[in-house]
Amino acid sequence: MEWYWYLVFFGVAALYSSVGFGGGSTYLAILSSTGIPAGWVRWLAYLCNISVTSQNSIRFVKAQWVQWKEAIPWLITSVPMAFIGGMISLEKSIYLKILGITLLISSIFMLLALSPKANRRGFDRKLAQLIGGGVIGFLSGLVGIGGGIFLAPLLHLSSNFSQRKIAGLCSIYILVNSLAGSIGYLIKNGLPSPDWTLFFLIPSVIIGGWLGSKFSIQTKLKNYLRVGTAILIMVVGIRLILNS
Repeated sequence: MEWYWYLVFFGVAALYSSVGFGGGSTYLAILSSTGIPAGWVRWLAYLCNISVTSQNSIRFVKAQWVQWKEAIPWLITSVPMAFIGGMISLEKSIYLKILGITLLISSIFMLLALSPKANRRGFDRKLAQLIGGGVIGFLSGLVGIGGGIFLAPLLHLSSNFSQRKIAGLCSIYILVNSLAGSIGYLIKNGLPSPDWTLFFLIPSVIIGGWLGSKFSIQTKLKNYLRVGTAILIMVVGIRLILNS
């Protein structure tokens, strides 16, 4: 991997961490375009997500942005489903096609989060949370994302979640799903063939995530970031679908 990718991952981690997310979909979009083995694409996405959101989660818990009573209904089904998803092995072409579809859908979800907050209560019900958490968790484990990119728009449409609560809950959600998915992947597949140069991406995202967590991006710039990232993810998703 070329040296400049480490700077790219540093920047992605800093930007996403500053708004409370891990950046898994963007890591996947970048890694899938570099030609590295599919096993490493998924495994590195897990590790990068864990590295970034673990820092955010500690900060948000200390700041009491995370309300466990509200978080547990989303987490209780997502963790085992992410573990199951992580254990599933797919042929490279099928994986890339599912990844492309996931990135395409996630870009749409990112844009949905820009819509005005709606006064809806469908996502506040425990059954909807259990089902939604499980579905997103399974998809997270299957492709290597944390799921926050899907969860955040759902919470945005809910009347019970402020921006701080959304950031806190999504950070915890991404962390536990990435951990569960990575453990499932390891149990089933073991580590991919060693390529130690790729591990240097982890210090890049740790430092970037730490710096990003120290700053909060203003709302207007945050929206620009979301639109730009959504377009990037959409383009990569379409390319993966067509090429696979």
